[in-house]
Formats: sequence, structure tokens, C-alpha cells
Amino acid sequence: MSCILRISGTEFNIDDYFQKADWKDAARLHIHHIGDERSKTGRLPPHEDNGFSLQVSGSSFEDFEAQQDEAIEFLSQKRDNFLLLKEYKIDGWNCIDFGLSTVPPNNFSRTYIILPQLAALTAEYGLSIWMSNYFSDDSNYLKRKVKKRWPIRKNN
Repeated sequence: MSCILRISGTEFNIDDYFQKADWKDAARLHIHHIGDERSKTGRLPPHEDNGFSLQVSGSSFEDFEAQQDEAIEFLSQKRDNFLLLKEYKIDGWNCIDFGLSTVPPNNFSRTYIILPQLAALTAEYGLSIWMSNYFSDDSNYLKRKVKKRWPIRKNN
């Protein structure tokens, strides 16, 4: 999941919210309640809040522009659900989180530009924009980064 919506709060009545909201077509919807286990292994502490996360964009980590386009479409289509969230106390996660690749396409730097439409929609709904960088295993990039070894000739 390259871009996900995260909503949570300690006093967030998630069951009441989901009775009113329409997330039936949401991809990879995950709902948690206070005390639910975070992982099957039990290594992480249980959830301390109620919340949910779902997939906003399925585009690759390298394609931030496509992620934004899909996020704008998603935020526009689900307007009623986001306006309904304003009735609830959300004191935990309240963001749209973009997963981004760490490997720049030009081997030097990468610039991310947030579109005005995305900024306007997230501001209207009270959402933060997060950008999480993930190490990506780009073998071509790693090969280019390997230092070249030049043979040293000895003069006799």
C-alpha cells in the first residue's frame, strides 16, 4: 500500500461512525479497537485507541504523482465520510500517508510537490499529509553506487 488513510482516537466511537459512514468499497480496510493486538506474534503492545486504516492509492512507491491523483479522486468521492468524521474526537492518527521510494530517479535528489487540490481537500477535512520514505531495493541504483576499483600498476 503506497498511500493509506489513518484515523484513530482514544475516545473515537468507531462502531457508531461505521454505522453512519459508507466505506463498503474501501480497499484493505483494517479496523481496530482499544486492546486489540497489533500483530499475531504479540511483540507489539495492544492498541491504545480505536481507529481504522485503508488503502487510498495502489500506485507504486516511485510514482508520487499517480498517488496524488488517486488520493484527490478518493478524497473527492468520499467527501461525506470525511465531513462525518468532524463529529468525532480524533486525537490520534488523522492523516493521509504517502509511501515513497528513497531512490531518486536522477541519482542525486528527488523533489515532491504537493498539488493545490490535495492540500485544499486535506485542509478541508482536517487531515495531515505524511510522507514516509521506504528503502527500496533498486539493483540498478545499487550497482551504480558501487565504487569502481581501478587496478594500480607498479612500475618495475
